[in-house]
Amino acid sequence: GVTAVQLLPIGEFNELDVHATDESQRRQHGQGHDEVSSRRLNFWGYAPVQPASFTPMSRYGQTPVSAPAELKAFVKALHEQGMECYLDLVFNHVGNSSCSLHFFGVNSEYFMHSRSDPSSHSNVSGCGNTLAPNLPAMLELVIQSLRWWVSEYHIDGYRLDAAGVLARDEKEGCLTAPPVLAAIAADPLLLDVK
Repeated sequence: GVTAVQLLPIGEFNELDVHATDESQRRQHGQGHDEVSSRRLNFWGYAPVQPASFTPMSRYGQTPVSAPAELKAFVKALHEQGMECYLDLVFNHVGNSSCSLHFFGVNSEYFMHSRSDPSSHSNVSGCGNTLAPNLPAMLELVIQSLRWWVSEYHIDGYRLDAAGVLARDEKEGCLTAPPVLAAIAADPLLLDVK
């Protein structure tokens, strides 16, 4: 009776990235980073190292370069059994210290900024480092990533993590007609993807 498999986020993520709540717990208990991270590892994939993924994490393959081919074979095998494959994607935030965009001076192109402090990243996502998917550069990354997973890996559908962020502008405001959602709905390749 199973008709589909949904994968948690499978793009590169930092398994050692410690969530902000752990930071406060560390300070409160006087613990060092290594002590806390050795007790808690992130195996869920919800701390991506880049704002859009185009390939599965290299550690998910039998060799560092085999993960893409193995995922393609997995999806094909599911399809041969009459099952669909859905992918959980994270376009609402990136991991804390692991995202290279923090160091390239392109924050205004990809991230929401707090209304109260325009120099800091927003936390609308509840995870910090909230992305701004309705800005042109980020919107293009979202669309290209979705298209890539469909065209290259034959993914049948998506679950977009904390998708409410997709309806926000770069200053945390709610949009009545979010450009990223309109772009997804208008894309001929994505039109029928679940």
